[in-house]
Amino acid sequence: MAFTRSTRIRLAVLGVLVGLFGLAAWSFEKEYGSGTNFMVEQRAGGAAIVYDVDETSTDASSQTGTNPVFEGSEEEAMAYIEERRSQGLNFTLPITALGLGGLLLLASAAPWRRFRRNSSPV
Repeated sequence: MAFTRSTRIRLAVLGVLVGLFGLAAWSFEKEYGSGTNFMVEQRAGGAAIVYDVDETSTDASSQTGTNPVFEGSEEEAMAYIEERRSQGLNFTLPITALGLGGLLLLASAAPWRRFRRNSSPV
């Protein structure tokens, strides 16, 4: 299989774009996680209540954060949120996008050549 020069350029550009999407998705997943949104309410005396906010739900009470999931000091609440976010990370999409972008770049740079078969018997 032989690629023309314009096909190689298209593959390289597509590979770079898919790779950049993978990097952006990795950064987004690392920062926000999958479905792990929390709301913290500060109380008097340094106490904090953490609410689990489900943005995919159509129920208004779960979207506003009326489901308390943790109560403790502010430092403990932040540690709880970080632990829950790290448990909810899913890097399947970013890894797949990075791999596909790399394969497209390799395909654009590989020295594809057509091999002609000799039709005459030896």
